[in-house]
Amino acid sequence: MWRRQDWCKFIFARIQYERSLQRLRLARALLSLWGCLLALQCSLSQTTGEIRGTAILRERNSPLAEVSIRLEELGWTTRSDKYGNFVFSDVPPGTYTLSGHLEGVIARSAQLVAVEAGQVTSVQLVLELAAHHERVTVTASGQEEEVLAAFQSVVTWDATDLAEALRPSLGEAVGSRPGTGIAYRGWGPGSTRPIIRGFDGDRVLILDNGLRSGTLSSQSSHHPEPVDLVGMDRLEVVKGPATLLYGSNAIGGVVNVIPRHHSYHGHQHPGLRGSLAASLGTANWLTNSSANFEYGAGKWMVWGGGTWQKTGDYSTPLGRIPNSRLREGHGQAGFGSYGGRNNFSLDVRYSRGTYGMPFAAELHERTSSQELNEDSMHFHDDTQSEPESPHIERLDIRGQRQSWNFYWTRSELSRWLERFTLRTAVNRWTHREIEGWPNGQSTIGTRFRNTEWVSHGIFEQRPRAWWSGRFGFWSLARAYEATGREALTPPVDQLAWAVFGLEQVGWERWQWQLAARVEQNRYRPERHSNSGHESGLALSDRTFTTFSAATGARVRLWPTATAVVYFTHARRAPALEELYSYGPHAGSGAFEIGSPDLLAERANGWEVSLRQSSARVRGAVNLFYYQLSRFIFPALRPDYQEDLPVVEFVQRDARYLGGEAELEFRMSRSLWLQTGTDYVDAQETLRGTPLPRIPPLRGRISLDWHRGPFWIKPELVVSARQGQVFPTETPTAGFAVLNVRATYNLVQGQVLHQVSWQLLNLTNRLYRNHCSFVKDYAPEMGRGVQITYRVRWF
Repeated sequence: MWRRQDWCKFIFARIQYERSLQRLRLARALLSLWGCLLALQCSLSQTTGEIRGTAILRERNSPLAEVSIRLEELGWTTRSDKYGNFVFSDVPPGTYTLSGHLEGVIARSAQLVAVEAGQVTSVQLVLELAAHHERVTVTASGQEEEVLAAFQSVVTWDATDLAEALRPSLGEAVGSRPGTGIAYRGWGPGSTRPIIRGFDGDRVLILDNGLRSGTLSSQSSHHPEPVDLVGMDRLEVVKGPATLLYGSNAIGGVVNVIPRHHSYHGHQHPGLRGSLAASLGTANWLTNSSANFEYGAGKWMVWGGGTWQKTGDYSTPLGRIPNSRLREGHGQAGFGSYGGRNNFSLDVRYSRGTYGMPFAAELHERTSSQELNEDSMHFHDDTQSEPESPHIERLDIRGQRQSWNFYWTRSELSRWLERFTLRTAVNRWTHREIEGWPNGQSTIGTRFRNTEWVSHGIFEQRPRAWWSGRFGFWSLARAYEATGREALTPPVDQLAWAVFGLEQVGWERWQWQLAARVEQNRYRPERHSNSGHESGLALSDRTFTTFSAATGARVRLWPTATAVVYFTHARRAPALEELYSYGPHAGSGAFEIGSPDLLAERANGWEVSLRQSSARVRGAVNLFYYQLSRFIFPALRPDYQEDLPVVEFVQRDARYLGGEAELEFRMSRSLWLQTGTDYVDAQETLRGTPLPRIPPLRGRISLDWHRGPFWIKPELVVSARQGQVFPTETPTAGFAVLNVRATYNLVQGQVLHQVSWQLLNLTNRLYRNHCSFVKDYAPEMGRGVQITYRVRWF
């Protein structure tokens, strides 16, 4: 019989045995788990591959650093190191499009790469200086993608394009190329603004780095849109309703000015980059100079630069156009931190200019039925007496824009969200209409102030195998005021907000996109103001809540061709000038009357696009049709006020239809044939009345020949007669203009030298821009030569 001590020893031994057995089982389990993980690692290493490559510049057969490399199908990006090397790891097996570009310096290149499981694929990505290259856009969907792969129709210009074909203002820079569907209007060279598919004014949204610029160019042909065309990195135009990401008013399209490469690419680079440029022109006595730099150290970067531009009165076959000169300066500075989960930047931009308004003084007098009052604002401090003559001799616009911009992005938010990006800006715009008198005095006739605080935030979803998307919010706080003799509207405060989302699904051959936006705009006019505005309207607060949506499909017909079908339903809140204007307006030569009871405008649009990108044929053909109900436009009334025809903003149904095509054909290794044409027909459907400032049928044909670093491009631009005109317009004759452009590029190490020549209107043809407000008085520029030198180190 066991004693108590024996039982205790037995129990203790049993416990020790059980513990040893548990340790053995745990060791076996850990060993099994390690074996499983090892097997899984081996399996994964055998089911994914790796891409290793080098970026090479063809002209010098040397490696290129800081090239942006992208796997298009996966959306993965990286950058080449100082030896030109780059790596993509854990790439699923398959065939991918590998592309690379050094924006504004080296042409974009793309090639197919096959990845096999467990293998390393070696590639050499060759880039070159050439006139033809694949282009990218970040405006169409909020992320970088190929232009021909975007759902909406997009046109882009990089820094090299803009330097080669320098124009004095934004509208002329993007609207001089038939085939894009983009024309331009203005009151002289300093105030041109884009017209997209016949849409103008508030229906075309101008963005600075994805946010509203804060200017007033949409309100009147007098008002300029100051843009540093030499110092920017890229300019993009999204055609058709772009209301989903940027605003309900962008029924016509969006023009996005991207000042720096890092505005959309959060990565740092070491050392110094920069550019210097200078231009001279004969037909308008153009002088232009620009300097910009970026410097990176660690994760920090600083940047700055500026541009100065001056032109004289431009010449035509009929002589020089008086008071068509301009003076304009731009400056920017900022700093930022890049390279981690949190990236941010802060910068400030400043623009100031004086823009002559040709023949505005003569037309301005028609809108002035009274003498200057006692509190007229004098521009010269030494001028104390009233002008001796009641007739204005000259009218200039002096504008000033200040912009403070903050950018912040945080990556790797969660397993579902990849990134959040916030952009916010405070814009202050002021401009004065300076009236020059025969006795040398100058007075301020009207002063405009516009302050905006705008924010835009986007959450990017983590891409899945077949699904990607983004959603976000937008807000706007605006204070507008006009004082003086042409204060057509009272001071107005505007508050707006929006939420939106964009989702995309698809597989190898087809993709489908669905997007929606809810937006609210609230206007609060000041009923009893000291602005000098005397309205005959019953002013009231207005609130508009609108819903917009879009859907489309993209199908790959064959390896180099894609078809896109896109439908958009959009609603636009009326602009404040459409609601509250009342008075004579020199910019339109009419007495304008707003309608405070206007309803939100509705648009349903269809677009069909066929795109081709191969070694021998590149381009796109787009057809569009927009049906608009409650379309807002200035209808001509039979009566007169203050000796001016009266126009009143009314709502009727309208429709826009047309198309554009740009096609390039490779004739030989060094020669391309380029063609382009566009047409739009727009009318109010009840009476069949043509709408104002609709561009005529236009066309373009050119030969692009290049040999090594040199290329030359003769171009013929033609326009048909425009006889379908609004009652206050006159028909415009057709024309044909011949231009020649040539460029020489020289690469030395990490420095690019570029010299460009432009021979404009070689035959000195007399022609007029139908969309110009002063086309009956001022034809377009005659024969001229323009030379640009640009050096950029990268």
